[in-house]
Amino acid sequence: MNVIKKFTIILAIVSSSIIGSFAHAAVILSFSPSSQVSETGEQVSLDLIVSGLTDGSADSLSEFDLDVAFDVSKLTFNSFSLTNLLGDIAAFEAEDFSVGNYASGLIGISIVSYLLEAELDLLQSASFSLATFTFDVLSLEVGDRTEVSVDDVFSFADATDNANEFAFAQASGVGVIVNPSNVSAPATLVLFVISLLAIGRKKVAFI
Repeated sequence: MNVIKKFTIILAIVSSSIIGSFAHAAVILSFSPSSQVSETGEQVSLDLIVSGLTDGSADSLSEFDLDVAFDVSKLTFNSFSLTNLLGDIAAFEAEDFSVGNYASGLIGISIVSYLLEAELDLLQSASFSLATFTFDVLSLEVGDRTEVSVDDVFSFADATDNANEFAFAQASGVGVIVNPSNVSAPATLVLFVISLLAIGRKKVAFI
């Protein structure tokens, strides 16, 4: 009986180790801010955030290749900047394979890190910005809205030699840009009352 118990415990430990070696954090890609107010002629910026990693330890992100989509009738792409948490591109610690605004409404960003797993573990927190995107608002009338979203994820790999892919809890984040409707009726009434009070005060002052 004791032999069977010991064998069961050993088997459980081995199984747990094997499962753990293949387990990966279920990461989430999202935009920050998730929603913002803007209008025609203004400029907006959004950060593409990865979260769900482990702070200061494995698994860390070693490469990514993805597309971000936007509506060209609403926004004009301006620029993007990439994270240095996969390594300093200028110092050849990582390489930028981004293709930028390569097609209508699509921006391709990609980085491959040349750092060791331990180095990436020290660099990266559980959540950080992969890239910052800037757009000019081409047309966003009152009551209108548009979205910036993750379109396709071609590669999103950890820092192991096998470059295993992460599992996604949420593969497509969305950033909403909205030009809200005119001031609501209750708010308009409040402004009207304030105006009347201000006029009343002025009349009292002149008596």
